Amino acid sequence: MKKKRRNYPGEPRIPGTKDYAVILTNLIKYKNEFLKSTEAVEAAKLCLKLVEKLQELGFIRASNKVARRSTTEKVLQNKDLIAQIALEMWRKGQERQKKAKEEQKRKQKEQRKKR
Repeated sequence: MKKKRRNYPGEPRIPGTKDYAVILTNLIKYKNEFLKSTEAVEAAKLCLKLVEKLQELGFIRASNKVARRSTTEKVLQNKDLIAQIALEMWRKGQERQKKAKEEQKRKQKEQRKKR
């Protein structure tokens, strides 16, 4: 019997999980690589990875916005804008992660008190 994959690329993840934290780290890594890239083709490939990571974090509108600006001809012109969007969404993702972690800790404390 074949095992099903837990998560497929592009599927949204749940804040508060380790998987969500890893994707946040990958998002900022791809953003930094994107800023360093000088070739349009390489930048477009990294932009597609940014789009996928934004989808996984649950930022669909931002993902679509980056996808529209990531054509090979326009990617170097829109470089700063794309990096700015990725950084904004990373900050929002960090906030979501933090809130979810605090909520998990609060629930654990309540469960301990009940025992």
